Amino acid sequence: MEFSLLGKACEGWLSKFTLEDAFNSLEGITCNKAEGAMYLFPRIHLPQKAIEAAKALKKAPDALYASRWSPSRERDEEE
Repeated sequence: MEFSLLGKACEGWLSKFTLEDAFNSLEGITCNKAEGAMYLFPRIHLPQKAIEAAKALKKAPDALYASRWSPSRERDEEE
């Protein structure tokens, strides 16, 4: 019973919330509206610090980002 009440309460909200909205709510990510087909192409805006770190390591910024490396994670491992 509780689940169905929760489902009913969220039904209107969920129908108005799109994956595009989810992407656009994330810091550093923008996404255009889907047109025609249902494809979305989110764009990740890398911070300048990440770009500089990649250059220092002689790696492409997007490749470094995709490898899930982060300066904070490396700093945590050093401690």
